[in-house]
Amino acid sequence: DNPVIFRMGELQPNGRGGYFRGKCIKAERITPEDRAELLPPEIGSYTQSRTRYDATNPQLTFEEGGGHGGSHPHLVHEFVRSIIEERKPWVNESIAANITAAGICAHESAMNGGKEVVIPGFSL
Repeated sequence: DNPVIFRMGELQPNGRGGYFRGKCIKAERITPEDRAELLPPEIGSYTQSRTRYDATNPQLTFEEGGGHGGSHPHLVHEFVRSIIEERKPWVNESIAANITAAGICAHESAMNGGKEVVIPGFSL
């Protein structure tokens, strides 16, 4: 399925001078743009998923490209450019640790019935 954007609305009045707990959440399916033009031509095509099929050896059939909505070639390109340009990549160790920690904590919460888990922050 295509990605979903969740938008939080305003608090809803409960009719008794207060508000219902929580806010209205609206979900919208989106079709993200393919930004292959931002990449070198040699890797731009990997933003799209495609199947490599070998009729003589069907067991060797595999799917390539398109990982995480086509982000993988962009991440690799940025990482390689950061090495060439002798700078930190945009997704540096702090950002990567924060993203990973959020996923680990979300999983831990889900495995414990939605129990609140504090996400640690990582910075350099």
